[in-house]
Amino acid sequence: SFLDLSKATKEDVAAFVEGKERIFCKLRSKTCGIGCERLNIKDFADIDALYAYLKEKEFYTIEDVIVCHPDIVKLYDNAVNSMRIITLKDDTGKVNCLYIVQKIGLNGSVIDNNCMFSPVDIETGKIKYPAHAGDTPLGIIYETHPNTGITIQGYQLPCVKEAIEMVKKAALVVPQVRYVGWDVAVTPNGPIIIEGNTYCAHDFWQLPGQTPGGIGIIPTLEKVIPEFAKNGILIEINNSTFNFKKNSMDNCVEIIKACKKHNARVVVNTDAHFFTFVGNAQPALEVLKELDFPKHLIVNSSVETLKEYFKEKNIDY
Repeated sequence: SFLDLSKATKEDVAAFVEGKERIFCKLRSKTCGIGCERLNIKDFADIDALYAYLKEKEFYTIEDVIVCHPDIVKLYDNAVNSMRIITLKDDTGKVNCLYIVQKIGLNGSVIDNNCMFSPVDIETGKIKYPAHAGDTPLGIIYETHPNTGITIQGYQLPCVKEAIEMVKKAALVVPQVRYVGWDVAVTPNGPIIIEGNTYCAHDFWQLPGQTPGGIGIIPTLEKVIPEFAKNGILIEINNSTFNFKKNSMDNCVEIIKACKKHNARVVVNTDAHFFTFVGNAQPALEVLKELDFPKHLIVNSSVETLKEYFKEKNIDY
């Protein structure tokens, strides 16, 4: 359960924390766990002190602390260590699981984002490769967890099949949203959904040490790209791949080739994390030009083609 602090009174907060040892706090407009804190109720003299702290830090929600399955705790005991499960609903209405990544906390962090992660075998529920640093440009590979000593590759995760079935059902609740990255925690009583994401960290399955042959999930993507083309689903070409995530560049080139082959339309995104990068997608555009990618398949190549796509999809602008 959670409490919306934008509406809650001090009395609401007191009622929510009654009987709890800890709560988890989140900011409103941040992503990737930025600014999150896990608070021990006993560290505050009284409800006045707790309420004042929550207001001072401008937390937006407070939540129950998730208790993890013992086999998840063994990996790392200070964060939830959630799975990111990617689902895609196809043209027949069937929900497919594209891939799973296990996120793992590190070095005292109370979140699992930007720590370490590794792909999971969908069939066996085992971690497939050594973990890669969550701060991907570092390029660090972890064969064992530096805090717990657990060997990463081959580690058997609990309740993976149950988690897949759970998110497949959840993916049908809002059928218009066909592509979702689910964050799933595994508790002693089974899997639970933390949230669904539309941006799913697309570099998760295409990093060094986790991509035998350097192809990542290209075979999987080549199977779904024709359906994207058929249904007018855009494929994002992310400019930051060519600026900052060069380890993923070869895979991105293969995706572009597959889009060209199947006449799948793309949209070029700057993915600007700093104001001077806004609108600068030149590296991505140069790659598209080198591959002789048809301009009419780049939806945002002009105002006219973008308007045509909006009209096709009945999007008001």
